[in-house]
Amino acid sequence: MMKKLYIELTSKCNLNCKTCFRNNWFDETEGVMNDPVLQKLYGYIDSADKLESVSLSGIGEPLLHRNITEIVRRISFAGKKTEIITNASLLDENTSAKLINAGLSMLWVSLDDAHTESADRFSEKVLNNIKYFNKIKGSSCKLGFAFVVENGRTDKIYEFAGKYDADEINISGAIPYRPLKKSCETKKLLGDNAGYCPFVSEGKCFIKWNGDVSPCIQLLHNTYTYLFEEKRKVFSYSFGNVSEKSLDEIWNSKEYKAFREKVIHFEFPDCTLCDGCDDRLENKKDCLFNDMPTCGACLWAQNAARCP
Repeated sequence: MMKKLYIELTSKCNLNCKTCFRNNWFDETEGVMNDPVLQKLYGYIDSADKLESVSLSGIGEPLLHRNITEIVRRISFAGKKTEIITNASLLDENTSAKLINAGLSMLWVSLDDAHTESADRFSEKVLNNIKYFNKIKGSSCKLGFAFVVENGRTDKIYEFAGKYDADEINISGAIPYRPLKKSCETKKLLGDNAGYCPFVSEGKCFIKWNGDVSPCIQLLHNTYTYLFEEKRKVFSYSFGNVSEKSLDEIWNSKEYKAFREKVIHFEFPDCTLCDGCDDRLENKKDCLFNDMPTCGACLWAQNAARCP
């Protein structure tokens, strides 16, 4: 059953963070989710008794959507926990008040480890926005920090989170946007729980801004990434579009159910262990004769990357 739904309201962003894999997209068009797609999703949310939460996130900045407050209010009215993942640069006092009054349950602020040390203007603006939001949010809404750590250092993160009264923190390694030499140090960036997909195994689903239904954030967009020294081409994958079929029909389709079963048992090779092959340069096939999408080189499944 689906427990959490991620909705990408837009793939556009007002920033250009170096650790964001938007910078490595190919054959992608930026866009904003339109009202017909939203209405389709509202219909599913209203009827999905087992759905626990909805996260307005994806790759873009959700506060860029002109109807963000109304969207939060509509989902909250349906009785679902409503979350936003934001860079907080647009989280001014007026926006904070509107989101809280609309019934927002959780605000995740996406930060990189530079924010724990930097005091430049942009960081100060974000930190002031965070302080004000925390001041007025009350007990009905929580604040979380989603840290992207590039160098593996986490020593100052907990101190930073305590300073700004975070209710929760999420620490993730950065998805490599440049080659990494294969070594004992880089291997340490991989988690201990390899072969576990937190998206599929925990009943999560992603909706791209255009209505495409994907099983995880890795398959939401076409992107280049790196597995150690090797540049990989990861193609997006959709099991359908909510403009053509209902989300319930897509979720319960034979193809999507079979894929989830395969991922739960993780019937893929561990591409981080071998010395490399042509198969792992793309996610179209692998050495166990799986067809697209293949997951053996996915860093979320290696517990190196984590999403709240």
